[in-house]
Amino acid sequence: MKLLLSAGDPSADVYGALLIKEFFKQAPGSVVYANGGALMSKAGAVLLNDLVSHSVVGFSEAAKNYFHLKKIIKETALFAVKEKIDRAVMLDYPGFNLLLSAELKKYGIPCYYYVTPQVWAWGKGRIKQIKANFKKVYPILPFEKKVFEAAGVPAEFFGNPLVDLVKPSKDRETLRQEFGAGKSDKLVGLLPGSRTQEIKLLLPVMLQCAKEMPGVKFVLGQASAVSDNLLKAAGKDGLSSILVVKDRAHDVLAASDAIIASSGTVCLEAAIIGVPTVVIYKVSSFTWTLANLFIDWKYAALPNIIKNAEIYPELIQKAASPERIIRETERLLAGGRDIAVMRSALKEVSGSLGAGGCSEKVARSILKG
Repeated sequence: MKLLLSAGDPSADVYGALLIKEFFKQAPGSVVYANGGALMSKAGAVLLNDLVSHSVVGFSEAAKNYFHLKKIIKETALFAVKEKIDRAVMLDYPGFNLLLSAELKKYGIPCYYYVTPQVWAWGKGRIKQIKANFKKVYPILPFEKKVFEAAGVPAEFFGNPLVDLVKPSKDRETLRQEFGAGKSDKLVGLLPGSRTQEIKLLLPVMLQCAKEMPGVKFVLGQASAVSDNLLKAAGKDGLSSILVVKDRAHDVLAASDAIIASSGTVCLEAAIIGVPTVVIYKVSSFTWTLANLFIDWKYAALPNIIKNAEIYPELIQKAASPERIIRETERLLAGGRDIAVMRSALKEVSGSLGAGGCSEKVARSILKG
């Protein structure tokens, strides 16, 4: 069996790596090629292009890379034909993967979509492309299966891969001691994301909050995709008084009394662990203007979207000011009835994500064809 996978962001790189391991386990002797990242390569894929290291977010950012990505799409399709690929699996990254799937379909290569685009929020026209180009889709949010089936797209929901992935390395008290927080200390985790734009726009705001909350301890989770140079350049002098730990987001979540996090996958990880979180996000002014024209959104954070209620407070764009973030963080640290209600809602969200084994089930379905 020859398989081609395509992923363009750090989260999909993680999910792709799990899927690749399952392919090798369930179909020994398979060969896997990938547009992806270091984790997919480490899992055994032959990496054609590293899309993850250069991952972008936003309209203006994507436009700058259009011709380069278009070239990769053409080259990948020709490679797939030459190597006689049996199955192609797209993971998220719709701006790229939908174009790639259209090219692959020209040559009769069956395509499957795992971690599907958020067509319920924006790009509703994309569902027609998905219906035309994909044999089957595997969404990872509980309500998405109905969305695709209503449009005539064959879909299976086997749960969310994060259920198997979110596992702190140690118990909460041990982690708190390691991060320098005593029993009576308030510890706030800072998780600014993994993309360059996120670090540049969100990290300075987070560090300003830490500076203005002298009675609170902070620990910053540095994603493995974020270089030390980028972190230092964006953080400047604000990093000197902050403990920084690398590639330990789950430990930061488990140890903290509250989290200030970039909107994204980490919010769902926080929900699984059950930690109160303030969700913040910023993009370029151009991207923000276009987003409000094209995106039909009520909430930005995934737990809020799943529950269709504001479980986590969201501070987006200008609202993500140090003053607003500090106010919301202090409210979470104070605890009380609101936090008890929040934790109860988070349990419901976590329970809706399945019982585990998502990667194994998706791989089996794709191999079956």
